[in-house]
Amino acid sequence: MRNGYRVTEIVGITRNQKQPISLYSHLHSSHEKEYGSDTGETLKALDSVSSCLNRRGVFVFDRGYDSNSIFKHMEKLEQNYVIRLTEKRKIYYKGN
Repeated sequence: MRNGYRVTEIVGITRNQKQPISLYSHLHSSHEKEYGSDTGETLKALDSVSSCLNRRGVFVFDRGYDSNSIFKHMEKLEQNYVIRLTEKRKIYYKGN
């Protein structure tokens, strides 16, 4: 990773709003003492947003989030989610 800062951002859409609204925004650097990994920052963001919801949401991820740690974390949070899979991912359904 290059020197500099990254941003972890989660936006949401409500029933009444047609524009995305920011739910979580955090600027971070891999040089910070508390920094663990990009995935760790994402998991913290998901925890924060999930804890503020008074119901289950539907989280939508692009293929950059196709990782087992994200799948497991979303199951633990008991949230609905959709993740765009990479081409290398193999899916088996009912043995096929």
